[in-house]
Amino acid sequence: MTDSERTVWRQLETLHTGDLSADAFEQWVYSAPDLETVLGRDLALEFLAFDYRGRGESQELHALVERAYAERRPGELVYDMARRVAEEFLAGERDLWRTTGPLASLFARGHDWVPVILVGIDSELDSIPAPHVRASWEPDALTRLLAESEAIVASYESTVRDALESMLQMLDARSANSEPPTPM
Repeated sequence: MTDSERTVWRQLETLHTGDLSADAFEQWVYSAPDLETVLGRDLALEFLAFDYRGRGESQELHALVERAYAERRPGELVYDMARRVAEEFLAGERDLWRTTGPLASLFARGHDWVPVILVGIDSELDSIPAPHVRASWEPDALTRLLAESEAIVASYESTVRDALESMLQMLDARSANSEPPTPM
């Protein structure tokens, strides 16, 4: 896959996962030079003509992304999402909560190639405020709770890092062999 193909699929998957806003995606669509080359004329035109501010745009846009994947890369949407989330975490661009949550959701939907340890850690993280909600906490209580959980969070980060490295190796092998993944 070329870099431009990777970019197109990454943008579609990132939008579908909710990590890219419809507004940002719309701006990208209008400037994406290889959209038609990667998706084909009809799908590219649908993305270009889409009403990004219309009612129900989120569901319709998700359905359009799913159709693009179904037509051009059947079954790859979940693998693309897992790879991106793992790579972003390993690069320090994603926190534990935004990493374990979507991957635990994949596992819950039957994707048993996702390391099960991520499900357990995702559940345990419920008791520790995620970075995006910390502003609503009383500062002293938050400081105390974060100090108390610092060692366990560090342990979770290490465990998640190891699990994601293993998962990426499996995804790399899957890509190289074009075979279904094996459970971890």
